Amino acid sequence: TASLFHAFKFLKHLDHPRHFWKEVALRESLSQVCNGHQFYGKSCCLRDEPSMTTPLPTRGQVERTLSQRIQALYRSQLGHRLSGVDCELLETKIAIVLEQSVTQPEQLLVDQGKDELVKTLHSELEQAMRPQLQALIEEVVGVSVLDLLSDVTLETKRTGIIAILSEAPQLRDAASKASPSAGTPTKQSSES
Repeated sequence: TASLFHAFKFLKHLDHPRHFWKEVALRESLSQVCNGHQFYGKSCCLRDEPSMTTPLPTRGQVERTLSQRIQALYRSQLGHRLSGVDCELLETKIAIVLEQSVTQPEQLLVDQGKDELVKTLHSELEQAMRPQLQALIEEVVGVSVLDLLSDVTLETKRTGIIAILSEAPQLRDAASKASPSAGTPTKQSSES
């Protein structure tokens, strides 16, 4: 396997277009040698070589990434800028709070006393975004989402979401790094 890993290192240097066919041939040979293991970028899924591993994320990194990605999802899908997203990973659950989640049209209806209509509309929008939100969470934490529960409070303009995970995600212990926010929720504000 040592020569296999040297071949992977060589493969990383074949970025230039003139090396395209060398790369294709090498990938095919490596795929056969690796018994059909999948490739990630320019490396194989074999994780025996320390130089080829990527460290597990910390709880804070996962929470921060979720906050940023959820904020971007709402901005791209609804054209609405949340003022902040708080995420906290709790073993097999993720608690998410969306700040200022009520859109301008929804707020206009609330001001006219049509709270039930807004709750129904908000619920329908959440249902429409559910597959994308679920896929985003699964991609970031690396485990399946069994269920997503959500509700909006119109008075505070917050939406709460709880993601139920199939298992606890694999995380790196952040104790080795001095982190002032260990164990506290991560907030992604729109100012950043």
